[in-house]
Amino acid sequence: MTTLPVPSSPSDQWVLNDYKQVVGTSPAAPASGITQLTFGPVPDNQMWLLDRITVSCNSAAVTTCTLYLDIASDPLHALDYTPSGNYDVADEAAAIQIPTNSSLIVQWTGATPGAVGNARAQLRVLLRNS
Repeated sequence: MTTLPVPSSPSDQWVLNDYKQVVGTSPAAPASGITQLTFGPVPDNQMWLLDRITVSCNSAAVTTCTLYLDIASDPLHALDYTPSGNYDVADEAAAIQIPTNSSLIVQWTGATPGAVGNARAQLRVLLRNS
């Protein structure tokens, strides 16, 4: 009788290693009203799971805020969005995966010139199980 190998599930490849909070402030918004900040890139052999993020902006005008994976302003890379970029909190029902060597970009649009955005993200850090 031949014994076939047992396939491993994708969840066997990653193990929880740590919890992490990252905080950032964007540069002042130019006349275009678009400002952003970047968390990452994710180190080799890690994956981040975004569980919660708080965004705020001191703009006099109402801003929108979009989370992107690697490429800002590209709808195909959009991960989450709020029309309340001046202050909002997202508790992700299903964690957003930020893979190895990728970055999470937080982008505000519609900001008054000179306004800055702030973000605080709560992440789980997974390590590739070798």
